[in-house]
Amino acid sequence: MKGEMQVQRQIRRENDEYLRGRCEEEVVPARSLVEDKVAWMLGHLSLIKTIIVNFWPILLYINMIGLSVGFFMFP
Repeated sequence: MKGEMQVQRQIRRENDEYLRGRCEEEVVPARSLVEDKVAWMLGHLSLIKTIIVNFWPILLYINMIGLSVGFFMFP
């Protein structure tokens, strides 16, 4: 009886260690994936901000052309 309890404790301990190791392995890639996605989004936001700040006259000109074409096509 005591031997069975000892074996069950050993199996439970090994399962806990195995699950703990698996959880640690699974959490780290997920966290790094989120960090990569956030860095990618921030990079694109800074690129969009740079385009708006430096090229706003060109963007305004393109917008005016689009508005005038739309106005004349669909009066």
